Amino acid sequence: MCSDNHASRKDEKLLAFCKEKGIRLFFELSNTSGFLQALDQFNKKYHMAYEKEKRRYKEDLKRMGRKDPHLSLADFLIINSEMWNTWWTPSDRRTAFRRVGVLQNRIDSSEVDRSKFVMPLPPPVDTVPVRRVAESPFRLAKGSVHYWKAKYEAQVELTCEIVDTEVGPKEAGVLGPEIVQRTKSAKCKRITDGHGSVVLSKLLELRVEARQKEEAETVRKFNAAQERAVKKAAASEEVRAQLEAWQACRLVCVCQAEGAEGGCPVAGLVLCPYCDTLKKRACRVGACRAAAQAEAELAAAVEGGSVANEE
Repeated sequence: MCSDNHASRKDEKLLAFCKEKGIRLFFELSNTSGFLQALDQFNKKYHMAYEKEKRRYKEDLKRMGRKDPHLSLADFLIINSEMWNTWWTPSDRRTAFRRVGVLQNRIDSSEVDRSKFVMPLPPPVDTVPVRRVAESPFRLAKGSVHYWKAKYEAQVELTCEIVDTEVGPKEAGVLGPEIVQRTKSAKCKRITDGHGSVVLSKLLELRVEARQKEEAETVRKFNAAQERAVKKAAASEEVRAQLEAWQACRLVCVCQAEGAEGGCPVAGLVLCPYCDTLKKRACRVGACRAAAQAEAELAAAVEGGSVANEE
């Protein structure tokens, strides 16, 4: 079975079904189905017939009480079943196959329309760069009057030759564009890129391998997220327990009264009033420092205003 090179034709379930049923798939080169497949010769006519039947089908649905009918897959199949035997004639079918070179009793490639084919460019022709400066006069003293007069006449003659000659900018040496064709790297290539036999290219095996890698990567990400959640919960529980101990020992140490070994674990810790985090020293987080500075400036301004009122 020959098919175009669309990625939807290379689904893993489809490839497995074809392998099970013994169907050998061959994919064409991209952008070639327009002149290799008979059905593609009448895509426009099919779509016109489909749109006409769809409008009629929607009007019938509205008359049945569906105000804003949204077509489903079942509606699509019904529309196609209504128009499938009438949207083109036997003559159209014969014409479609003739356009791809399939005739009644032979195959004739000359029937294929080649107007859209990309023809190879002719080989580049070696060109000699155009000389734009006249050569120095021979057997004349350089810098003399006769030297510059002969140099001027030779340059005028050469300029007239250049003006009368049709030459492109590249040959003239003033423009030499380099055509760079971007090639896909190995990371950018997809499994569905390519054409030819599915069996020889082992496309099904590649799709199965890609799916297994994707599933393994999904499991890895899920496990990593679970581990992060567990660590975060443990850290939150530890912080909560530490904050409770600090609240209990803030005024009078309870740990020493209960006979705890190693001293009080929260002794010397300071609670940041802005982020509610226990620190060994003043909090150095940017937001907390900015809030503390703003509060200090506000307190200084209030104090300054009260002093001025007293005076």
